[in-house]
Amino acid sequence: MTPTGMEAHKTASRADNHEGKFLTFSLAGEDYGVGILKVKEIIGMMPITP
Repeated sequence: MTPTGMEAHKTASRADNHEGKFLTFSLAGEDYGVGILKVKEIIGMMPITP
């Protein structure tokens, strides 16, 4: 049985649902996000040494 009309729309909406908690960051002008449960450690920026 294939999804029709409203059923297909509901399926697509569920796939686009991005609820939850994320760690977000920017890199080279692009924004990224990682599911918070995948994060093991956050290390702050270290001082740059010559």
